[in-house]
Amino acid sequence: MAKAAGMLRSSWTLLLVLFLSGPSWCEGLLEVRFRFTPSGSPRTVAVVGSFNGWSPEAAPMSDPDGDGTWEARLELEPGLYTYKFLVDGRAWYPDPAASEQADDNFGGVNSLLRVGEVGQGSPAAALRHGTGPQYCNVLADGRVRVRLRTPVQVQAEEWEVVTPSERLRLEPGWSDGTFLYPQARLRPGTRIYWFRRKEAWLGASGLARFPGQPFVVPKRPVFQTPEWVSRSVFYQVFPERFANGDPSGDPPGARPWGDPPENDNFFGGDLAGLAGRLDELQELGIGALYLNPIFRAPSNHKYDTADYLQIDPAFGTEQDFRHLLDECRQRGIRVLLDGVFNHSGTGLFAFQDLLARGQESPYRTWYFVHEFPVRMEPKPNYEAWWGFAHLPKLNTGEPAVREYLLKVATWWVREFGVAGWRLDVPNEVPHSFWKDFRVAVKQADPQAYITGEIWSDASPWLQGDQFDGVMNYPARAAILDLLTGKSGGSAFLLAIQRNLLPYPEQAHQGLLNLLGSHDTPRIATLLQKDPSRLALAEVLQFTLPGTPMIYYGDEIGMEGGKDPDCRRCYPVDPQAGDRQQRRRVAHLIDLRRELEPLVRGDFHPLYAEGDALAFERRVPGQGVLVAVNAGAEPARIPGLEGQDLLSGRTLSGILPAWSAAVLER
Repeated sequence: MAKAAGMLRSSWTLLLVLFLSGPSWCEGLLEVRFRFTPSGSPRTVAVVGSFNGWSPEAAPMSDPDGDGTWEARLELEPGLYTYKFLVDGRAWYPDPAASEQADDNFGGVNSLLRVGEVGQGSPAAALRHGTGPQYCNVLADGRVRVRLRTPVQVQAEEWEVVTPSERLRLEPGWSDGTFLYPQARLRPGTRIYWFRRKEAWLGASGLARFPGQPFVVPKRPVFQTPEWVSRSVFYQVFPERFANGDPSGDPPGARPWGDPPENDNFFGGDLAGLAGRLDELQELGIGALYLNPIFRAPSNHKYDTADYLQIDPAFGTEQDFRHLLDECRQRGIRVLLDGVFNHSGTGLFAFQDLLARGQESPYRTWYFVHEFPVRMEPKPNYEAWWGFAHLPKLNTGEPAVREYLLKVATWWVREFGVAGWRLDVPNEVPHSFWKDFRVAVKQADPQAYITGEIWSDASPWLQGDQFDGVMNYPARAAILDLLTGKSGGSAFLLAIQRNLLPYPEQAHQGLLNLLGSHDTPRIATLLQKDPSRLALAEVLQFTLPGTPMIYYGDEIGMEGGKDPDCRRCYPVDPQAGDRQQRRRVAHLIDLRRELEPLVRGDFHPLYAEGDALAFERRVPGQGVLVAVNAGAEPARIPGLEGQDLLSGRTLSGILPAWSAAVLER
């Protein structure tokens, strides 16, 4: 017996050696070399992608030998990434050497990069526990959620997490398609912990046969987002196209309401018109409005700000805005403004002074001017958003600019009581500015909501020190892929998990789940007005983690292609459009109010086969099962037993083709 025990110990020692040294368990960043040869003589080139939060500043390239080919070397974890090259801060190019591409949602393509032969059993698959919120996050109730990244061949129950006061088995967690992320929730106040698998311990000093240096819960403020956000349904309004309440203020040459939209035409939409239609929005169940820019600017979209402290005269006056806010408060509706702080319009006082006085202007450092005098034609000799001369880029690193913009942000919150900001192209602004922005805005109103226009992985902005949430374009892409046949149920659930994994749980509730916006084709057009597909899209929008945001008119099936066609005028007739679709959306809003798991519940993938899928949203003591069949044949889904809250039917495991179900559990 002793001999057998000795052999067993020897066998385990050998197994542990292999376990600690085998290539499939090696932690490792892989070096990736980027090379790009742009035309002309650019001043700067950067590689920008999902691996650096699409930050133009994170990965500059260089051309040390002057041969015209710019290079950068980055160390990346195994994974699937999208990227482009950014030339002179304004021109974006996919990598001509990339073997794979993906739609960038702007009519172009991103290059795809696979690091470590993703999904092919790569030796780069790694056991990992990092310090970011993906791995360790202090929840609002003080508990500490920890995750361990493991290769797919490892069972969660083989691991436990050990602290000085408790020992817990890891529970099955999420997957990103390459790794598994089993997790546990530790007691409030936990400071140190280890992971253990039989005789192997994993701590901050690595894998060993004995406990080594423990992992330490980072000392950072608990990430808190305003609770009202997750309990609201947002409605995005493009003010120039929603309603015309005061034709006397129409811009010169305004077109008849309902004519085809163009890049530079006007129709006379205003704040008075919006105030006059609040009853319709209240009846629908809307709890918050997001308004595209309302500040003085020459365009119809107002992203070329001429005065950050004045309502555009075409929209009305300051009194009109106060009246709108008062009417919204009476109905329990909050108002979110659009902040354009990456660039201004050429009409802003600072740029006008720069044009007039050149190098003598006190505002010469407010912009990135390459030479004087300032020239707008034929090409600007200053940095401008995507090279558009009428959108000069602000130097937010300049203290005077920063002070001015923070004054703007806090003034509208303090003086008018706006509920917060949606931030335009924030990935082109330094993180340091957004950290100051959060401090200033939260001092003005701790319950103010800050969300950003980020189209891909937004984890650099969702660490608790910048934004509360972002516009959830990745979830929109996953929904469209499922409903247009580009992916199936399994790929959909993986896409949602990949999207949520990098973020603290608190940020999940602050994500704005959208099916369309002023920058995308209408969902009805993309789904060819198919009522079944539209119904499934809406169910997913309202049941996935996040806060639903309806682009004006989507609730009645408005159509439209790419910008500017997606910015058509909202119908004057309150009974216009698809009323059945509107009733369906209203019902989803009611369900979300009634079912707490849809507001703040954890997300648990349950089932996927073919074009069918199911997941659960769960809070202690209550769960909601969501099942979707995006296929042409009925699907048998485990656990689908009971009354469907969407249709009222009693289900017995079978979900009809092109349908969805929501059941309490």
